Amino acid sequence: MHDGLFCLKCGRPLPSGGAHCWRCRKERFHFEYMRSAVVYCGVMRELIHKFKYKGAEHLRNLFANLIIDTARRYEEILGCPIVIPVPLHRIKKFTRGYNQSELIAAIYAEKLGKRMFNNVLIRKKHTR
Repeated sequence: MHDGLFCLKCGRPLPSGGAHCWRCRKERFHFEYMRSAVVYCGVMRELIHKFKYKGAEHLRNLFANLIIDTARRYEEILGCPIVIPVPLHRIKKFTRGYNQSELIAAIYAEKLGKRMFNNVLIRKKHTR
């Protein structure tokens, strides 16, 4: 979780201030806004990498709790009645053995009394 100034659209830290980061002023995105529980750097980057690629499934509770704490700060997020995890391409899911966002979403949905729909979206494109 990051405190201080951040872009009102994408949530990136804005050390110099302003309402929006350079990217959100320049490009059009197909979402109203997003928030993140942590800044992807340092120790958090290492933990996320371990969770995604090294089979450290035991970290799912840590990440779910960070996301829950973040959601509780934003009524517009907390008020959403459903949870849809980001899908993995079938090849990645087979290789990895699990979808990390599905694991986190299940805990989030259970703890906050939300309905989870994990077969609504399909990842068609296999990306790196």
